[in-house]
Amino acid sequence: MKYIIIGNLISLLAAVFTIASSLSSGRRRIYGFQTFQCLTMALASVFFGSASGVVTFLLNALRNELTARDLFRKKIFIGFMISLVILGVWSNNRGVIGLLPVGTTMLYTTGCYYLKDDLSIKLNIAIDLSLWCIYEVFIYDFVSLAVDGVTVAVTLYAIHREIRKREKLSDKKINGKKVV
Repeated sequence: MKYIIIGNLISLLAAVFTIASSLSSGRRRIYGFQTFQCLTMALASVFFGSASGVVTFLLNALRNELTARDLFRKKIFIGFMISLVILGVWSNNRGVIGLLPVGTTMLYTTGCYYLKDDLSIKLNIAIDLSLWCIYEVFIYDFVSLAVDGVTVAVTLYAIHREIRKREKLSDKKINGKKVV
């Protein structure tokens, strides 16, 4: 129980880095806070007893640094994904649940690399964080569960608003006729 409390306190610090990245400007600064968030969550994962969590968060920190420095190119992307699968599966000590950090990191990283449309990126974030929420329930990371749950809700609301905005723009009428 003591380790779960310590892990949740560390997760709270990681949440501060997540919020700081959301409030920051500039690619380097945003990814810098995301890197600190991943490193902090790697430490929290030690207390939650999740070896695959430690590995994936450390790899995520590396990905964020490479992305911030515009070095996350195709060959590095492929090498990252191969390393993620090998190290994530090798370090897994939680059965199927321990594979969730690997899967979510693969999903998010693929989205970061390929998706360009705002709605697609936001949907990728919502799906990714929803999967993290499942994992967080099983490792008793209630702080991250709360933060990620709220983030999913806010992201889904933002997607809904954007879709409605686009629909209204496509439904505009000029002289009683729809503009398509």
